[in-house]
Amino acid sequence: MTHVKLKVGHRIVMDRCGGLSNSPYSWEQGLTESAANFIRDLLVIANNLGFEYIGNPPRKGEWNSSEQVEYCYKDKNNGVVTLFTVRAYLNGNCHFKFNPEFIHALNTVAGRLLKWISSENEAESEIGVDKDLAKKFYDHCFRIGEQQLMLN
Repeated sequence: MTHVKLKVGHRIVMDRCGGLSNSPYSWEQGLTESAANFIRDLLVIANNLGFEYIGNPPRKGEWNSSEQVEYCYKDKNNGVVTLFTVRAYLNGNCHFKFNPEFIHALNTVAGRLLKWISSENEAESEIGVDKDLAKKFYDHCFRIGEQQLMLN
C-alpha cells in the first residue's frame, strides 16, 4: 500500500455525516446528533488552534434542509470572522466551506503530526500554505486549559 499525502480543501462534502432527519418514525427532527457532534468537534479543534469560536454550538433539531449556518471566531483585532459555514441535507450529507486560514492551520498541524511534512518550508511547498501561516502553525502545540471552550 502506498502512503498518500492529503490535504483538506476549503470546501468539502461529508457523506453520511448525519445531516438532517425528518423521519416520521423518529423523535429526532432537523440536525442529527451525529452531525451536531461532528460540528462541535470542528469547533473544539479550531479553538485549540487559536481560532476563538464565538456563538452557540449546534443543537440537534434546529436546522432546515440546505439552510446555511455560519460559525465565527474573533480575530486578533476582536473582529468577527467566519470560521466555516455548513449546510446539512436530508440525504445525510453536510457541506462545509472553511475559512482559508483555519484550513491551512489544520493542514499544517495534521501534516506535522502525521509526519507528512517535516518543516515550515515543506508546509509551504507541499500543501501550499502561506509562509507566515506555516511559521505560525508548524510548531503549534495543542493546549487545553481553563480558557478552553466547553461545548455542551
